[in-house]
Amino acid sequence: MPPVKLLNGTVFDSSKGTPISFTLGGVIPGWQIGIQKIQKGGKIRLIIPSYYAYGTRSPSSLIPANSILDFNITLTDVTN
Repeated sequence: MPPVKLLNGTVFDSSKGTPISFTLGGVIPGWQIGIQKIQKGGKIRLIIPSYYAYGTRSPSSLIPANSILDFNITLTDVTN
């Protein structure tokens, strides 16, 4: 998986290809909307406006408030 970055190119996280597991209700709204658009094995690039990310909050020193986020996601599996 490519690095996770801000729209200006600043990298704030990189899984280095390591899959992560999560519940859809536990992620930012932009992921909740975007992940549902692909099926198992699908890939998507999500450019998430700050409103659907962290808004006026700054979740870490690497992600300023009102940041637009840029993700490249591969959905490897889906469980219920």
